[in-house]
Amino acid sequence: MVDFKTLIDLQITIFCLLLAGYILTKSGVLSLDARKPLSALLINFVLPCNIFSSFMIEFNLQILKDCLAILIVSVCAQIFAVIISRFIYPGSTREQLAVLRYGTVWYVCF
Repeated sequence: MVDFKTLIDLQITIFCLLLAGYILTKSGVLSLDARKPLSALLINFVLPCNIFSSFMIEFNLQILKDCLAILIVSVCAQIFAVIISRFIYPGSTREQLAVLRYGTVWYVCF
């Protein structure tokens, strides 16, 4: 099981790597061509490993209940946003309405 301190340590390590890359690039030690593979390594390997390790927790009934509550609240927020978006844009064209509804759902749910 991964504890909170381990996750914080990993986040600090990633931040230090980003800071080192920024400093090395600004000082001219690291060229722009060298940045691409390092960025790819960070995005395609280090961050997914970080996400995976954050899910390494002991699963219990309380976590299942919390996930169910979050699911219910998010579904209700989506439904609310769709219903609201039907009424708040009366003078819009069909194309505009699709974009405005999407924006409303996104805004309400995030």
